[in-house]
Amino acid sequence: MTSRRGLVLALVLVLFLAATVTADLSGAPKGKSVASGGATFTVRPGNISQTVQAAATVVQPATASLTFPAAQSTPVLTGLFVQVGSRVTAGQPLAQEDTAALNQAVAQEKANLDAALANLTGLQAGGSYQHGLTVAHRAYLDAAAQYRQSVQLGLAQAEANLETVRAELQADKQNLSNDENLLAQQENLAGSSNGQPNQFPAVVAAEAKVAADRAAIVQAQATLALDRVQLAQAQDPSALLAQLHAARVKYEQYPSSVAAAQAAVEGAQAQAAAARLGLADATLRAPFAGVISAVNYTAGEVVTPGTPVVTLVPATGSLQIQAEVSEADIVRVRVGQPATFVPDASPGRVYHGVVTAVAASPVISQSVTQYQVTITLKKASPPDALVPGLTGTATVTVAQARGVLYVPATALELGAHPVVYLAVSGGRPVRRPVETGLYNENLVQITGGLRAGDVVLRSAPVGGSAP
Repeated sequence: MTSRRGLVLALVLVLFLAATVTADLSGAPKGKSVASGGATFTVRPGNISQTVQAAATVVQPATASLTFPAAQSTPVLTGLFVQVGSRVTAGQPLAQEDTAALNQAVAQEKANLDAALANLTGLQAGGSYQHGLTVAHRAYLDAAAQYRQSVQLGLAQAEANLETVRAELQADKQNLSNDENLLAQQENLAGSSNGQPNQFPAVVAAEAKVAADRAAIVQAQATLALDRVQLAQAQDPSALLAQLHAARVKYEQYPSSVAAAQAAVEGAQAQAAAARLGLADATLRAPFAGVISAVNYTAGEVVTPGTPVVTLVPATGSLQIQAEVSEADIVRVRVGQPATFVPDASPGRVYHGVVTAVAASPVISQSVTQYQVTITLKKASPPDALVPGLTGTATVTVAQARGVLYVPATALELGAHPVVYLAVSGGRPVRRPVETGLYNENLVQITGGLRAGDVVLRSAPVGGSAP
């Protein structure tokens, strides 16, 4: 059976290569074929398309046993909208499970997301990441300025205190001198000092005061020196830079905190999305149009996880084409592209459809890699004579252009830059570089270098021709 099908496919491919590739040739001269006949071709607008062909089989969409995802351990069926024999459309609601817990989960995850966003916004001071970092830096600079101001005020106070102490010292020295003079006068009047010149109470008190003043001066001078050092450090750019670095070390936790907050937001967003998805999954919907063949529960019952609630079978005449596309061609096949199917048993019948699925993983058989492509037939396609298992050839239009200039593929001389040869009446052909676009086995789109009405040779001359 396999060899017979391969022979049929080979025959179809040979016929395809021998035929003219799909194109609207209304712009070509009447009575002349683009691919053959005549030595020249007149450039005119037309349509050109690229296609991919593959062996295909008619298949019946699989029956679907539908149940709720395991979002809830014991979902309660609160609504059943169909019965056996009901015809449904794709996406139509079929059943509903209790959503109280799911709604609560959505609300909780939304609150978690709001809290995470608020935390991130607070860290960034209500702006961007850079804004938050700038605010933190400005706070440090303000603190540094306050520190310098405090040191300067302390220095000014210390200098004032020193001047006060110096004034007091000067006054004390003068008092001491006066007291000593008075003592000397008293001793002279007494006629004898008795060997104790400093026993005069005023002198003793003055000497004590002088000693105390001198100690105060030493202390004031030390305080002044310390204040001067602190001021110099505060005014020194290198010292200030070191302080700035030390402060930056303290707020280097800001980037990591923001990163953690951002991660928390992303996690909360994922959880919120999962909660919303769980709520959406609480409504069981038909994946395709069909007929309900079985209903296993009634409203109010607890649904056993994993057991089908309803069974859906495809509607009558709902057939699909499964094409086996080679790995070389699959990169050009996309969902939504138009396609046709020609049965091997009825080569004259063409069924139109559209690509509705492209397999992400290949099927490898006997070292041949192929991808399954699903083509859904249009309602306008005649369903008669199509039965599951029927083989044929699927053709997918992967690219097309309308109203564009083109030339026969044989007219193109390939090289670093493609060229064609303009046919000149009574003269030698002129070599003309061109720019190309879409192409297929027989036709090449011309995007630059030629105009409508130009006449080119259908085949490039052997060895070329001088321009």
